[in-house]
Amino acid sequence: ELAVEPKVLSDDAIKVLEESYAALQGQFAQLVERPDTPKFPVYLFSGESGYQEYNSQILGQTMPHSAGLYSPVLKQLLIWNVPKREDMVKTIRHEGFHQFLDRVMIDPPVWLNEGMAEFWETAKKEGAKFTGGQPRPDHIATLLRSKKAIPKLKDFVYGPRSDFYLFAQQRYAQGWALVHFLRKSTPANQKIFQTLFDALRSGEGTSKAALDKAFAGVDWAKLDTEWWEYVEKMAKAK
Repeated sequence: ELAVEPKVLSDDAIKVLEESYAALQGQFAQLVERPDTPKFPVYLFSGESGYQEYNSQILGQTMPHSAGLYSPVLKQLLIWNVPKREDMVKTIRHEGFHQFLDRVMIDPPVWLNEGMAEFWETAKKEGAKFTGGQPRPDHIATLLRSKKAIPKLKDFVYGPRSDFYLFAQQRYAQGWALVHFLRKSTPANQKIFQTLFDALRSGEGTSKAALDKAFAGVDWAKLDTEWWEYVEKMAKAK
């Protein structure tokens, strides 16, 4: 049974999505809205059984251990009413980010797409605006615990999608930490992030070409060292 009335639940979900959409446009990319611009399709299920049945019928398989997903093929955002509202809000922000980015660019690197979604899902309101990048002790602990198994940044940045999801726990943590590092550290690293984002958004060339442009001339060994120092600094700051 629903913990809250269905209309209250859907109204809450809509509010989170609308706030996120406005904040993402302000921080990442302004989307042109025309009268014929399609709305973002969102399906909110009252329980997990309906969510999984829909996945089975539409996607051909269930998605166990998931609170929601965004299908770039169907252009649909699916969420079910998980017991803890905070978890549902995180899922809405995370999957809503994928839905937003799908309108901004074609085929972003998986680490960037998932890393930015992880960066955004914990967003907090600071003054009049939402800001992402809050501390994630879970991701930091995963990285430090798995340090010997974490790939070098160049291998990670250019790594295949299959590797990312095969080692999902470590790769989600690394994606979040790399996005955090590029967005929150030095101006040079912020330039890498912005160059990559702009190159992907322009739609010119492949995802690899955008990565080549953004990371051109980078000393990867130095970047690795600085990134690990950044992760360890975050660990000490918690």
